Amino acid sequence: MISLSGTNWAIAIKNTVVASEQQREDVAIAREQWQAWQKTCDLSKRLFLDETGVSTAMIRRYGRALGGARCQDAAPAGHWQTMTFIAGLRADRLTAPSA
Repeated sequence: MISLSGTNWAIAIKNTVVASEQQREDVAIAREQWQAWQKTCDLSKRLFLDETGVSTAMIRRYGRALGGARCQDAAPAGHWQTMTFIAGLRADRLTAPSA
């Protein structure tokens, strides 16, 4: 039984899961090397890719209404569109936008 009083409450219900591969020796060595390299890399030469998107099919699936009343909403009738945007982020600018 979980106690909801005192400071043990947050510890009792939080479950942090990590990949079991992190316990392997070869993976641990590779992670240490990667972390050491990160401290010396030149961020001005790095490019981070980001992807985001939106769809007109994204509608609310749940709602609230007064007791006995039906919750209604409107959505496009099958004319759904999807837009994806990919961009490259550098330390000093945004580059390579593509839709």
